Amino acid sequence: MKNYPKSNTDTAHADTSIEKLPVLMRLMLPAHSESASSFRKKLNDAGCYITQDAHQLLETASFQDAPKSREVELVTLSARSLGFDYDKIKHGTGLYKYICEIAVAHGLELCPPQVGPLLRIQYRNQPPGEHLVLGMQAIPVSAHTSHVFGLSSIAGPMRFLLPGQRQLELRANSDDTYSANDIFVFIRPRKDKGSSEQAPRY
Repeated sequence: MKNYPKSNTDTAHADTSIEKLPVLMRLMLPAHSESASSFRKKLNDAGCYITQDAHQLLETASFQDAPKSREVELVTLSARSLGFDYDKIKHGTGLYKYICEIAVAHGLELCPPQVGPLLRIQYRNQPPGEHLVLGMQAIPVSAHTSHVFGLSSIAGPMRFLLPGQRQLELRANSDDTYSANDIFVFIRPRKDKGSSEQAPRY
């Protein structure tokens, strides 16, 4: 939790058991990460729309290599399930960095930035109207602002987009406040590698 300041949010009533969180999908993270241009081509080939701000985030993100490939289990949860209700969020304690801090305190892990484009490419049947925020270390895009990846599926005709078209987008500044119903994506550590449970694949 060293990347996040101490939160005063009371999580005693947080309704979170990470073992019971719904699995979005299992995603393979390669040892050698791809470049922004490679991700952009694959996103375009998959029919994904990249917002202008997300283009900038792709260029700014540090996609680092890892010692080896690994499969991660991505789970989703709302800010409310972490103990953030409307009143707390209204008074500014539902900040993104605090949401991440509490998720990590519950045993979840932040996503590396490459999860954004990789998940966007592989999450093909995202329900129209669904918006997901990646739980990750925010990426500085200027001296004063840092942002994270978001994934959405267009619910209706919008500009040049078609209903159901998948979008990779930039989400608000890491110091912004989110709704109690906003859905976040984190990594759940896989303790039982021999489990036969089958998670959805897309």
